Amino acid sequence: MNKWSSRLQTAATTLVLLIAVETLQAQAAEQQEVIYTKNTRQALSESKADPGYPGTGELAQQIFRDTDVESPDDFPLTETRIYNQDNTVAGDGTHRGYEVLMFKNGDVAYSRYEGTHKITVKEDGTWEVNYKGTQSFIGGTGMYKNIN
Repeated sequence: MNKWSSRLQTAATTLVLLIAVETLQAQAAEQQEVIYTKNTRQALSESKADPGYPGTGELAQQIFRDTDVESPDDFPLTETRIYNQDNTVAGDGTHRGYEVLMFKNGDVAYSRYEGTHKITVKEDGTWEVNYKGTQSFIGGTGMYKNIN
């Protein structure tokens, strides 16, 4: 197991996500920027591969459960389940996948996303992953039933 995999599975992380979220309004869809922080990540499944040629980095397929979410009142997340694929070279990479977003009122939304990420290791050995990209809702329950 490499050092990144070990840290992903054992460290409490701070993930700051800057995502352009498409929300369905009564009259028309509009893009909205939402910033939220996830402080705990649990790796439920993870498979990594080195393709074996220079500059390709590490390819990964993962299933995560993120909890301890700090989100704005108009986007009250409690937990997300992430089905992710990424390619990381020297801490920088690209990612794409699907999320199941669970809200405080029990509603669920389903989305797909893609973007870039950067892993920063701090002097004390802790690390932070910053994500930037787009996220589109594709369905849900309750108030998110017709979000796509």
